[in-house]
Order: sequence, then C-alpha cells, then structure tokens
Amino acid sequence: MSVTCCDRPDLVGHSGLLGTVWHAEAPTENDIDIHAAMPLLLSSHAGMFEQWQVDEAVRTGRLGSASYRCSDSLLFAAISVDEQQTAHGKDIAGAAQKAYAVLFEIMAAQGFTHFVRCWNYFADINMEQDDPRGRLERYRLFNIGRQAAFEAAEHSADVGAPAACALGTRSGPLTVYALAARCAPRCVENPRQVSAYRYPQRYGPKSPSFSRGSVLSDMNGGHVLFVSGTASIVGHESVHIGDVVAQTEESLRNIVTVVAQANLGLGCEAFSSHKLCYKVFVRHAADAAVVADTLQRVLGMSPEAVDLVILQADVCRAELLVEIEAVGFA
Repeated sequence: MSVTCCDRPDLVGHSGLLGTVWHAEAPTENDIDIHAAMPLLLSSHAGMFEQWQVDEAVRTGRLGSASYRCSDSLLFAAISVDEQQTAHGKDIAGAAQKAYAVLFEIMAAQGFTHFVRCWNYFADINMEQDDPRGRLERYRLFNIGRQAAFEAAEHSADVGAPAACALGTRSGPLTVYALAARCAPRCVENPRQVSAYRYPQRYGPKSPSFSRGSVLSDMNGGHVLFVSGTASIVGHESVHIGDVVAQTEESLRNIVTVVAQANLGLGCEAFSSHKLCYKVFVRHAADAAVVADTLQRVLGMSPEAVDLVILQADVCRAELLVEIEAVGFA
C-alpha cells in the first residue's frame, strides 16, 4: 500500500487505485471519491491530491450514498451524510451512527472484518447543540453516534478500535472515509496519555472510539503505521493552552512515543519519526508557518526533507490549536 500526494490527478496512474481524497477544491470533471473542505495552507508538495494505492486488482462498488474500492486485502470506503436528512435534522449523532452503519455493512458484504484507519470531518465540531441527552458539544454527540454504530456491529469501541481523527470544517456534511482489512492490525497506545476510550466522563457521555495508532502488516513482511490525530494532551488533560509552538512540540513528543511503541510491538526499528508523512491541522491560518518551522526544528530536518501538509481545521477540543497525524511505511 502507498499514498501519493500531487497537484494533478491526471499525473497519477489509476491501476490499483483504492481511494482519492481532495483537501482543496475538487474539480468537478474528475471522479472524486471524497472531498474534505479544508483550506490548504502549506505543503511540501505542489498541491493536495491524495491517492491510496495497492499493487493488486481493485473492484468498485456503491451502497446508498457510500462508495468503495477494494482489493483482496484492503478496502477503502467513503461516505458523506447530510445531517438535515437524519430523522431529527441537524443531528450529528444520528449522522455518525448512519455513516458507520453503512461502512460496517460494506465491510461485512465484502468480507472485511477490521477497521484500520478512519477519518471524520464535520462542521462546527466545538459548537454546543441542544439534544435529548442535554446540551452537548457536537464532538461529544458525534462520539455517541459513532460508539452506537460500533456496538450495533459488535465491533470493539475500545481495545482494538482503529486509528482515527475527527476535525471540524466550516460547513458541509459529515464526511467519513476509512481503510479496512481482513486481518487485524496491531493497535498502539501511548503511555504518556490515557487511552481515548478510557477518558473520564467529563469529556462526554461516550468516550472517543479510537486507538492512538495502528500497524498493519502484510504477508511479505511490510508494515504501515497509522498515527491517529495527535494533540497537546498529557494524561487526559490539554496542556500549553494558548501557546501554539509548545502545543506543536508536545504533539510531536506524543507522536515520537507512538512510533517507539509501534517499533516495540514489532520487535524492530521499523519506523522513524523522520520518515513519516505528516498531515497537520491548525485552527488559525496565521499559525501555519510557525507550526511548520517548529515541526522541522523538533525533527531536526530541513524543510525540503519533511513530507508535510498543513490544512486549516478546528481541533476536537476548543482549547487546542494544532493536531498532527502521520503515516509511515516500512
């Protein structure tokens, strides 16, 4: 498996194409799997056209509003759900439950049993909203719906949950895309942090359903590390409030720890923080340059040596200014 970033879709071959993601405006004349409307602020590439590919034959299908492509070993599925089309309208919990129910249905139909990595984007993630369960932040409502879908599908929402992220957009539907496999990934936790699925109830009625990372291995000895969206959290507390540089440094300390735990589980130094592909989300566009400089300084790498994309999005806690995710191949 590989991921390719470029600025022109016609420059990338479509043999073995699993999925396509746009993070900038998507040209309507192309066959786009998923569009996550987040402004592209800075990139070590010419643009932000992201393709997931495999060296296998791929078949394509649809189920309702979801589309998918799968090979013998991997499934890429994507869905967008308009909250206004849910039973109660403007219901992010209902939209999340519906989206994941469809994804689980696709997985079952195609013989895939394990989520490996999930990406979740929706509007107004930090806004509070009236709900029958009380007035709750939309991220917390999303977690209620996601966990309900996991439980209905009898899929673990705690130990064994996939790597994941949840970011806020300015507008648009709930957008979810995911990778799934037939074999179970090795889930990775961070000893510097409380596992997200073990957060105390002060963070919402239902805990987030994700692991800090996951490692997918193939029969040929190859490995892929997915680092979940990672922020300036130690234990379960947000730290360095108001300081985007310190938050970036703390986020990277957490990522370095996840990489070390992944290597420990494999029994070898398969991955290095210097060789990851980084995707960074900043709350404020003006912070993009200083966040990029901080990442390069902490990693001890020149700008041209870092595989980096910075997008503008809201982080799942209102006090957090930056979130970093990554993927590595070995």
